[in-house]
Amino acid sequence: MKINHNITALNAYRNLSVNNSTTAKSLEKLSSGLRINRASDDAAGLAISEKMRSQIRGLDMAERNALDGISFIQTAEGALSSTHEILQRMRELAIQAGNDSNTDVDRKAIQEEINQLTNEINRISNTTEFNTKKLLDGSLSNEIITKMAGAQSVPSIEPGQVTAEGLTFSFTGAGATLNGYTVEFGTIADGTSETASIDTANKKIIINGDFDNTDGNGTYSSTADIKAAIEAVFNAQGGSFAGITATVLGDPRAVIEGSLAIRDGADEVAAIQPTTVTAGTLTFDFSGANGTLSNYTIELVDAGVSGTTTANINTGTEKITISYDFSNAPLASDINTEVNNALNNSFTGIAVVVGGTAPTTAASSSAIGGSNAIPAVQPGQVTAEGLTFDFAGAGATLNGYTVEFGTVEDGTTETASIDTANKKIIINGDFDNTDGNGGYSSTVDIKAAIEAAFTAQGGSFAGITATVGGTPSAVITGSSKINGGADGVPAIEGVYQFQVNPQDIIIDSVTFDYDETGSAGWKDANELKDKINGNAILNAKYEASVVDGKIQLKQKTGQESATAPIVNNGNNLVTLQIGANQGQTVSLEVKNMQAETLGISDTIKGGEQKVTLSNGQEVTVWYTKEKMSNNGSTDTPTEYTLDISSNEKAGAAVTVLDDAIQRVSSERSRMGAVQNRLEYAVSNLKYMSENVTASESRIRDLDMALEMSTYTKNNILVQSAQAMLAQANQMPQGVLQLLK
Repeated sequence: MKINHNITALNAYRNLSVNNSTTAKSLEKLSSGLRINRASDDAAGLAISEKMRSQIRGLDMAERNALDGISFIQTAEGALSSTHEILQRMRELAIQAGNDSNTDVDRKAIQEEINQLTNEINRISNTTEFNTKKLLDGSLSNEIITKMAGAQSVPSIEPGQVTAEGLTFSFTGAGATLNGYTVEFGTIADGTSETASIDTANKKIIINGDFDNTDGNGTYSSTADIKAAIEAVFNAQGGSFAGITATVLGDPRAVIEGSLAIRDGADEVAAIQPTTVTAGTLTFDFSGANGTLSNYTIELVDAGVSGTTTANINTGTEKITISYDFSNAPLASDINTEVNNALNNSFTGIAVVVGGTAPTTAASSSAIGGSNAIPAVQPGQVTAEGLTFDFAGAGATLNGYTVEFGTVEDGTTETASIDTANKKIIINGDFDNTDGNGGYSSTVDIKAAIEAAFTAQGGSFAGITATVGGTPSAVITGSSKINGGADGVPAIEGVYQFQVNPQDIIIDSVTFDYDETGSAGWKDANELKDKINGNAILNAKYEASVVDGKIQLKQKTGQESATAPIVNNGNNLVTLQIGANQGQTVSLEVKNMQAETLGISDTIKGGEQKVTLSNGQEVTVWYTKEKMSNNGSTDTPTEYTLDISSNEKAGAAVTVLDDAIQRVSSERSRMGAVQNRLEYAVSNLKYMSENVTASESRIRDLDMALEMSTYTKNNILVQSAQAMLAQANQMPQGVLQLLK
């Protein structure tokens, strides 16, 4: 029996301590309801449980994120619902404006409502927010915001060549300026200086000049003269005419020719009575003979019979033979009677007076002489530019004269003048019908003008009559209309904007590093702008500036194109964390829904423009000539709105509005699809959280019934150990009994 070491008590004490510890743990578990209160309770279980707990909390937060995303989308989609209604109303107004029963005042009122509705679309786009984040202004899109698509220059198309009276005309640098114009002739009289004029009202290029060389002085117009005259008037006209050059081919001398010289006319020659002829001592004075007896001679012969006097006319030998008795010569009066009787028998209207005394010997006269009248000979027909001219009563008056043209411009009144110095008959008039008014000269007009000039000239011209044949409308015709020209389209610089994110950015393959301190890269939009302008490659193409916190790139002169710069500016999309782990996200792009992006306004240019629809089709649309719309928050007009001032313009507006409605519908549809996805994601997250929570509960939570049984057992053991310890502590007392 030992007294220094009570091994039994030590054993009882050890068991009591173990039982107390076990009981304490049971009490801890029962009081906390957890199976694992510290890592020592279940090291592996604790690790698994903590991982599941993070997963559960992540799933719960992802569910909240998804619900926030749904609210985000509902906010944006609700705003677009209003935009949709506005666009439908604008389309309705455009249809109304297309009806020509509307007056200008009516259409002005419709235009005002369209302007205000455009303002509201901009206000919705610029002010719709969720948790202070703007939704529809394009800041949540990776798209470059194009203020105006640039365009390369389109070269002009020169008009086709035209011909007028054998001269050909072609023009360079005209584009569409001369479309519909005709080349015609104005004053073309000899000696006319080369000039030209432009009649913009009737679309005519009128040329004046000397187009033939009938005067033989060699001063007629050349193609170089005509070219110079046309180009001079183009430059004087200015505007789109300035700088147009002309090419003139052909021979001006053959363009508008006057007639050949009038010839072969002869004036009338009056009859000449015979002079007094003598035969012996007898004289004979004829009247009414003219040239009838010009070759006749008178012979006196002896009849040999007293008292016989006769006169005989032999038309074959052209002799008048007078026979009488030379020995008993008759009186002159007797001879007179016989000769007149003979003349009356052979001729009409011829008489003679016989004077003197009858000779007693044979005698004869010289030829009686005299001549008949010669009638005037009219000049031959002449032709000038297809018109024929015949003259009556002219005789030799017009010999050597030419018929030429003076002023032949449309609308010229029919007149004529006589240039006696240069022997010209100059006609003025309208010789074609290019103006389509039927007022060109007729042959009757030309005849009257020529005869009036003859009468006014007087003298040998008075009384000359003219006959004019041909078709004046085909005499001196202008060219057909100049066609086929098209104006060039000047290059338009593209203006582009993009949102700046705090990350590296690449523009047309040039990288700009981001550094929040600014020491190793750009830190804000202003510094990025400076770096872009300082880059040789980009500075050659763009001018960078900062507009409303965004970078704006404007193409420089000579760099205009319809191609936007290639910008990799990171991710501007809305990213929703809808999972408990990295990468479990949904990205959403919210496109710019401003009026300009929808195509219903423009900030750069009004009037007629080409617009590319969402399907790639290019259409023509008209915007107001002045800025009528603002951003919805200020009163300062910044945009040109759709112009509905005519049926054509309103129809184009309907097409653009249809496309805008389609764009908004597409955006709302895409948003609705993402919202549906998020709703399914919320449901899935709830299931996942529930199941993971159940699993974690099985690891961490306490089975109270089982633990209570363990606690009861341990409590009994503690009490038993306490009793046994007390007994063990009494055992050394037995030694005292031995010592008594």
